[in-house]
Amino acid sequence: MRGERFSARTFDAGCELGPERLAEVRAALDAHGAVHVQRTGLSSTEDVQRAMASLGFAPHEQFSGGGRTRESWQRKWVEPGLRRLDFYPPDLYLLANNEVQYRRCSPARVLFYCKRPAVVGGRTFVHSAERVQRAIERSGPLGRALIERLERHGMLIETGFLHRAHPLARENYFQSWQERFGTEDMGEALARASAQSVDYDRCWVRDEPSERE
Repeated sequence: MRGERFSARTFDAGCELGPERLAEVRAALDAHGAVHVQRTGLSSTEDVQRAMASLGFAPHEQFSGGGRTRESWQRKWVEPGLRRLDFYPPDLYLLANNEVQYRRCSPARVLFYCKRPAVVGGRTFVHSAERVQRAIERSGPLGRALIERLERHGMLIETGFLHRAHPLARENYFQSWQERFGTEDMGEALARASAQSVDYDRCWVRDEPSERE
């Protein structure tokens, strides 16, 4: 967000958020830095998407790229120890499901839309992962171990490299471990991964002979 202090403004749209009202909201956003729009009259996702363009969230202002930046950029701008970074221009907005792992500053604009307000007062969570956590825990010992590591160490990023003969290898986003580490020897691949301590904090091999049949 902006470095200087700013105040949030409440804007009552009177259930009629047409072009003129949207222009007023955008002007208030530019002036105050944050706006809480009440009684929008918007009742569907399609309604919200139509209104987004006037608020600075038009399709041409959306970032849909990705990919890793060059190492020199990472070393210049990313905190020591954080190697992975997706860069995009700060004047473009980011969809919630885009993968940008680390940024040094918050985005210029953030939009929240409440379709169904809480009946009673109190906190209204934007997102909760409790159902996801329960599903992972129910998946078996591996899932429970994952949750335990998450609670003990915080956020983890686990990357799995399949054997190239694995039936799911072609559908996997990542390379096979042979391609990634440039060897056919599983022990050598593990040693090379272990030596890359910045990229791989912990690494292990789960040998499944059936993958090589």
